[in-house]
Amino acid sequence: MEQLKIADLADRPIGKLSGGEAQRTSLARALVLEPEVLFLDEPFAALDQPTRRRLVRELAELLRTRRMATVFVTHDLAEASILCDRCAILDASTILQDEPVPTLLRHPRTSRVAEIVGIENVTQQRL
Repeated sequence: MEQLKIADLADRPIGKLSGGEAQRTSLARALVLEPEVLFLDEPFAALDQPTRRRLVRELAELLRTRRMATVFVTHDLAEASILCDRCAILDASTILQDEPVPTLLRHPRTSRVAEIVGIENVTQQRL
């Protein structure tokens, strides 16, 4: 709770937590178990942008400090760039490309990957 800056929330009822506080509480519950792999599926989707940005930065630092393997599902490439060393692009349950994030963003292998990671890549790449 200290690492996620929520020690002061320990006695607060769940119904009295803000979205960011509830998200931090959920992360704390998962982290206290010290899992070998942490699975996060769109963990910031319901948060306002300032809270989302702050939590992404804090989670990135926490995961790097703990050196914890994490599978992070997101549609937000900015979050993936901050939180992930590698990124797998999935489309219709198929992995289209799995690379370190900078490589994937600069060198999409197919037009579909370029479309998913950003239209600006379509015009820059010969696919």
